[in-house]
Amino acid sequence: MNTQYTPHRITRHAAALVCAVGLTSAVQAATVGHWSFEPGAFLADSGPNGFTLTTPNTNGSPDQYTLPATGPGSAFPRSIGGTSNTAAATGLTTSQTFYQREFRTDISSASANFANELSIEAFVNLTNSSSSSSSVIAGQGIAASNDASWGLVVTSGNSGLGARNLAFQFNRDGGTWGTSLLTLDTNYVIELNTDYYIGMTADFSDTSSAGFTFYIQNLTAGTDLTVINLAHSSSFTSMSVSALPLTIGGSDAANLPWFGVIDEVRLSDVKLTQGDLMISQIPEPSAFAAIAGVLTLGLACTRRRRR
Repeated sequence: MNTQYTPHRITRHAAALVCAVGLTSAVQAATVGHWSFEPGAFLADSGPNGFTLTTPNTNGSPDQYTLPATGPGSAFPRSIGGTSNTAAATGLTTSQTFYQREFRTDISSASANFANELSIEAFVNLTNSSSSSSSVIAGQGIAASNDASWGLVVTSGNSGLGARNLAFQFNRDGGTWGTSLLTLDTNYVIELNTDYYIGMTADFSDTSSAGFTFYIQNLTAGTDLTVINLAHSSSFTSMSVSALPLTIGGSDAANLPWFGVIDEVRLSDVKLTQGDLMISQIPEPSAFAAIAGVLTLGLACTRRRRR
C-alpha cells in the first residue's frame, strides 16, 4: 500500500520541536550506529557502540562534502534532533562514485539483534545510475557467499524490477547471494539529482502489510512523506545472523557503488515507528512561527493562571 501522509501541521511541528532536544532514550537504545560525516568526526559513529567507519580499499576514501546552498544535498536538513548537520559524504570523480571506496565497520557484536527487526535510514542524492548494477545505500554481506545478508538498494537501469526502483533485499539463510532471497520492491522510482530522505523498517516475524514499511520524502520537491507498507512470505519470518561488516555506499564485494551523496545513515535493531524516524525530528522552517505562537500563547495562559 502506497499512501501520502499529511499530518496535522501544528501538532506535528510542536512535537518535532520538543524532540529537537534529542531522541528518546528508547530510540537511542535501539540505535546500533549513526554516521553523520561531520567535520572533525567524518568516520565516527555518534551512536552508543562506537562503530567507527573505515575505507579498506585502495581507491581512496569518499570525500567529506559541505552541504551546499544549491545542488546535491542542498535540501538535506541542517539540524536533526537538535544536532547540527553541515556535511555529508560524496563519492569521487566527476560521477561521484563510491566504487571500491565503500565505508565499512564491524557490527558483529550487534548483528544478532537483526534476527527479528531492523530499521535503516539515510539522506541521499543519486547523481548517476548504472545500467548493469544496483546502487547500495547500506547493507551487510551483499553479494557475498556463505553468510546471511541484507541491503537497501536502488535498482540498475536494466533490472527486472525497473530502473532506479527503491528495494530491500535479504538473504535469509546465507549461502551464495540469491539463495533464500527475498526482494521487496517499492515501485518507487528514485530520480537523479534529487535529495531524498529514505527509511525502511522491518519486523520479519510480521507477514502482514505492517511487516515492512518504507518512508520516502522528496526533499527537493518538498512533497509529503510517502509511506509504503509491504507484506512478505511466511517463509521469511527471521534472518540469520551475519558476521560480515556493514557497508555504506557499496557492497561487501566492493562493487554495486552509490553515485552521489550520502548523509546521516542510522541503523537500528527495532522496527521504528514513524514518530521515531529522523525525518520526524525536523520541523519545516515555515512552521517555526506557528510553533512559537503556540508556545507564546501557552506561556501567556500560564502566567495569567498564576496571577
